[in-house]
Amino acid sequence: MTNKEQKTRDRRILDFQRQPNAQTFHSGKFLKPTPQEIREVRLFFDVTQVAMAKIVGAAWDAKQGSATVGSWEAIVGTKQHRSIPYSAWRLFLIHVGVVGFEEGEELS
Repeated sequence: MTNKEQKTRDRRILDFQRQPNAQTFHSGKFLKPTPQEIREVRLFFDVTQVAMAKIVGAAWDAKQGSATVGSWEAIVGTKQHRSIPYSAWRLFLIHVGVVGFEEGEELS
């Protein structure tokens, strides 16, 4: 990766960090990610639906992928759509490095 590419990548990660969906639940600033935001972050970090399912402990199948992750990325209002649980989203963001984790963070 060139220096320019790395700087672009770093700026994009900073953009992800500033989004309301990357804030902690208890901050009062958190908003649930949209299906498009979930897919955008997952694809930016080159993570498949199956890999995401493995990371967050969701159901997956080697041949069929993950219907669970697919439902999180389905269009809102469709029969297939389900909101991603905060804990799964936060774990994924920690795993890909968008946010960190410190023991006791936001527990007061």
